[in-house]
Amino acid sequence: MKMKYLIEYAKFDNNYSELLSDQEYLSYLEDLKMNTDWDDERAKEDLDYYLDIVGNLIKNGGQIYRLVWLFSENDLNSDDLGEHWTIEPDFGNFYGNLENEEEDDDGNLSKPYLIIAQIKPNNINLDDSLSYYTELPNELEINLLNNPTEYKIIEFDRYKNYSYL
Repeated sequence: MKMKYLIEYAKFDNNYSELLSDQEYLSYLEDLKMNTDWDDERAKEDLDYYLDIVGNLIKNGGQIYRLVWLFSENDLNSDDLGEHWTIEPDFGNFYGNLENEEEDDDGNLSKPYLIIAQIKPNNINLDDSLSYYTELPNELEINLLNNPTEYKIIEFDRYKNYSYL
């Protein structure tokens, strides 16, 4: 599919007009293509997939995910969990290495913990999220508007999807 055709197609198939103008959509699409080796169709499919999920989170709120490395559960600062989250709970897709990141003075290694939170509508910074997504689309990251934002922690537990952890 040629980009000229895609531009025409996107004008009629921009299901995200509540979120982005056609020009913004095409700009993010071009950025995504420039930062990956994807063809027009793959880039559009992936951008649409991302916008479907993020658009729904903006409109309705929903679950988001974050992986943090801590020495113990008590080290979690639940008042400030950060602004970088993901829409995908399978961290193996974008963490090539889930090994321990830090060692304390006693030689203890940090461990990954999964946080699942529920956010209210309109708590996602769409511009920052899309800018980051077009650079690293496999991370499916979102950026929250306010840090700390209003969220409810649904689950907090040691991340155990990988047997070597």
